[in-house]
Amino acid sequence: MEMKNIYKLLALLISLISFAIIFTSLKDVKFYPQADEGHHLKYAYIIADKGIGEFPELFKEYIKNEKDWIFPPPIRVGYILLSAGWFKVFGSSFGRLAELSLISFFFFLLISFYFAKKYFGEEMALLFLILLAFSPLNMGMARRALTDSTSNLFLSLSIWLFLDLLRNGGGLKYIAFILTYSFALLTRESNIFLSPVLICYLGILRFILKKEVNLLHILSITIFPALIMIVVLTILSAGQFYETVRANASTYQSNQYGILFCSGPWFRYLIDWFILSPFTLILAIGFIFHYLTLNRKEESLIYFITIFCALLLIFGMLSIKSVRYTIVLETPIRLFSLLMLKALLTERLKFLMFGIIVLIAFLDYCNFRYLFVEKGIYDPVSFHLLRAKGIIP
Repeated sequence: MEMKNIYKLLALLISLISFAIIFTSLKDVKFYPQADEGHHLKYAYIIADKGIGEFPELFKEYIKNEKDWIFPPPIRVGYILLSAGWFKVFGSSFGRLAELSLISFFFFLLISFYFAKKYFGEEMALLFLILLAFSPLNMGMARRALTDSTSNLFLSLSIWLFLDLLRNGGGLKYIAFILTYSFALLTRESNIFLSPVLICYLGILRFILKKEVNLLHILSITIFPALIMIVVLTILSAGQFYETVRANASTYQSNQYGILFCSGPWFRYLIDWFILSPFTLILAIGFIFHYLTLNRKEESLIYFITIFCALLLIFGMLSIKSVRYTIVLETPIRLFSLLMLKALLTERLKFLMFGIIVLIAFLDYCNFRYLFVEKGIYDPVSFHLLRAKGIIP
């Protein structure tokens, strides 16, 4: 058997092991009907039961009931349609929604391995996959009836596809990126923040790295997906989506849960990541500073550094903060931590790489088990993480 096929089989095996670990833990998950999970279940159940023509009524009910404004709005039509289709096939329940999150995580792992192999080689891609497969945040969200894992799948795929588009553009690659990113926007509204980040990277590409940037690149991350999103939402909401967005946005300063548990400085994300996976965060930050001191710059690494720093800055400015909103940053964090280890180890010590990666993955798994399974954390905000670790009473 060729070595590249062995890597593929190992990647599939690792992904299946992570999948099985999470799947066996689903029976112990406590779901929350009065929280976001309850609204996701309601939307999917109604569309699965009554059909796509019921969307205008979902928007109407949301606008009418002010107490619902703090919860996810029905503008996440991509996720609602996907989960409604899932319900049609497998039945409707919180457990089924959690299984959709899990299968999204599984495909996220396979897609991450595929693209990492293209840009960093098969061996590095396999080590990268090990770190991703046992990420406490990814594993924790893969067992919830929330949009996080599904949103992460399509947003991460959009990030990889745009990098692929810049490397070797073509008509089909433009279409693939635009459609994927448009669906990501329809899965979770905060995914729109990727657009200014990619614009920022195009600026770096053009004015610092002196590379060619064409107008189609800019249109593909701004106008085209925005138009698709607006047209879809206008049709499905019967013109009510703007009022829905305004109603949801009006609660940001009055949301009691957000004020008590999700407010604070930008660096609370770093605190949360440190509690979840301290070694990957330390290594990742170390790599960013290390890489910026080097003379030789690779476009793909500058790309991920820009995504990490710019998205962290944007999410840090929001009034409501939760580390699960930044789940897409698990990809650059774990990529950077792997590259930092590679830079630290001399050629004679390269054989230690696999052992260190497996050790970090094992410690991450233990954190997942303790925080999300034993302690049953639903929303991994700082208060719950610090309390679970005994740092605060």
